[in-house]
Amino acid sequence: TVLIGDHKQLPSVTTQPSEMCKITDEQLLAIGIKDLRSSLFERLYHRYSSQGWDHALARLSHQGRMHKDIMAFPNEMFYQGFLSILPENIPHHQVQTKTLEPEPHSDSLTSFLMNHRVAFFDNQEGMRVTYQKKTNEKEAKMVATIVNAFMATWKKCDITITAKSLGIITPYRAQIACIKEALRAANINPDQFTIDTVERFQGGARDVIIISVCTNTIGRLESLISDSGEEGIDRKLNVALTRAKQHLYLVGNSQVLSNNDVYSTFIERYGFDFPDQ
Repeated sequence: TVLIGDHKQLPSVTTQPSEMCKITDEQLLAIGIKDLRSSLFERLYHRYSSQGWDHALARLSHQGRMHKDIMAFPNEMFYQGFLSILPENIPHHQVQTKTLEPEPHSDSLTSFLMNHRVAFFDNQEGMRVTYQKKTNEKEAKMVATIVNAFMATWKKCDITITAKSLGIITPYRAQIACIKEALRAANINPDQFTIDTVERFQGGARDVIIISVCTNTIGRLESLISDSGEEGIDRKLNVALTRAKQHLYLVGNSQVLSNNDVYSTFIERYGFDFPDQ
């Protein structure tokens, strides 16, 4: 029997509160069963690792989905630098290295997007957010602006827009509706793209991924990263970041997100002012 998976990505869904899933039985703890929410795959992985059963473990070291600039951050934060890009002579190699070239007189936003594969845009300046609601209108408008810039560029480059061209990830259904409304207001049909929670995207990929983090309070941030597994990894963020093939953009409140070390590092490394149009 061979099990293949990645315990650093989305876990199985459980409805029981975390305190009801913790194991206290000493015999179970002794064989590595600590939390009923952990999958069989995750339990076996940690059991084999702790016992040094290297003959029963193997890791895939190369990936062909993400451009190296997108791979760099999750590789460092979640995979201890273990990942590499597949050699270009491998059949079905997905990663393309060419950056779309902006038109000579492109607006500054388009030029920025075409020359920065990864970026974080702060939404907090001058924005009144709905703290008690799971929405952020400014983020939704920023997402729509980014989508519009890509659509215009693809049209100029005579690139066919498909369902795999772009995806938008956000944690809350209310923000999904808010983003769809912002896209319609920008004369963009939201139905041509997948706009959903990260669970919908697991196992898939898009050329461009835009993430509206939509965390207006510390409480929302804590809720967002609550299921971090035995290794303390933000598995939802890992999945979200690794859905992108060519371009990756996060929109969020830096003041809130900087309370988390991983988000703080991402903002420090990729944070930019939202370019003028």
